[in-house]
Amino acid sequence: MAFFENQKQKPQNNEIDKWITIKNKQWNPKVGDTIEGILIDKTLGLGKYKQSIYLIKQENEIIEVWGRTQLDRLMIQVDIKDYIRITYQGKLKTRNNNNINQYKVEKRSN
Repeated sequence: MAFFENQKQKPQNNEIDKWITIKNKQWNPKVGDTIEGILIDKTLGLGKYKQSIYLIKQENEIIEVWGRTQLDRLMIQVDIKDYIRITYQGKLKTRNNNNINQYKVEKRSN
């Protein structure tokens, strides 16, 4: 890992060799934030903790949305190619005194 840490980062758009750096863009919402676009992929059961990730296309970019328990339950009703809107509503304290993230998921009717 030290090799990579000591390397100088190249410019993102290198005009000389025509390479463009591709980066993942993740949605990190604050209360009230929304994201909308076309659901292009859902991957379930990733890694040790069986997490989900949803890819949403907005105009010319793809945004990663990492699943949470309540969001995953709502996203069961959403199909690939649906135009959706997700709103982050904040944290809710459960009866067990745990905090869970609350979301509102909407899909555009055809």
